[in-house]
Amino acid sequence: MKKQLTAQWLLNELLDMKAKHYDLSIIKLSYKYDADSDYEDITFLSEGLYDAETNNILEELVFMTDASEYIGDEEL
Repeated sequence: MKKQLTAQWLLNELLDMKAKHYDLSIIKLSYKYDADSDYEDITFLSEGLYDAETNNILEELVFMTDASEYIGDEEL
């Protein structure tokens, strides 16, 4: 079974890259579904799911390629 990445893991990786003097401000984010698929730009980060019991604890972040429904086409 695949292990889902966490925000903490991502933060640790980014901080490690920054410590190695990578300029994070120029590194773009993209994703691929698998090794044979094309790169897709990540253009938006959204809050995802909250816990079922209280609906107060954020449990998921969502990277998106089309955020026009959230912020409108004019801001993209």
